Amino acid sequence: MGREELVGGELAPVPVPVTAVRIGLDAPHRRTDWAADSPIWLLDVDGVLNAVTQAPDHLTWPDYRSGFATARGRRWPITYSPTVTSTVAQLSETRSAEVLWLTTWEDEANGDLVELLGLPRLPLAGRAAATSKEASCGWWKLQVARAVHQLSPSRPIVWTDDDLAFDVAAREWIRDRGLGISPATRLGLDGGQLQVIREFVRR
Repeated sequence: MGREELVGGELAPVPVPVTAVRIGLDAPHRRTDWAADSPIWLLDVDGVLNAVTQAPDHLTWPDYRSGFATARGRRWPITYSPTVTSTVAQLSETRSAEVLWLTTWEDEANGDLVELLGLPRLPLAGRAAATSKEASCGWWKLQVARAVHQLSPSRPIVWTDDDLAFDVAAREWIRDRGLGISPATRLGLDGGQLQVIREFVRR
């Protein structure tokens, strides 16, 4: 969220200011009754669920839809595939995986974004403010992923984030702990990647 630079060869959409900020969006607490081998899915928004583009590639998903969602006092353009979002919802609701937000949207992912995408409200894996700013500690999302794993070391992890492609330490870390997928930012998760996730969480 908040990208206004050149991404994937094209300019990412610029947010439209609004006058009100949504409040009271605290994420639900994580459940504690998961099996020791239940997968955990660390889920990003932009570049994963939201295809960050002004020209959706309908060869990737013929059912791309567009709308807006509010965060940090602005309305952000969202391009998404209901095929993708319904799969996330189904895997969460059937407890095939514990789906956790790991996104700069943080609590606001549970606002009108989930209403637009047709998703349940999901717990947060962690927040940037709670991580170390020391360069030696690395990317804040990797710090959160490590903390999640330390709490449940026997549980495999699925991590979907378009920025995984740019963080060597994160790619190496997830390689030994589960499945890391870095979609193209302008496409989000594609059909092949979605199928790999389905197979991984159901094995």
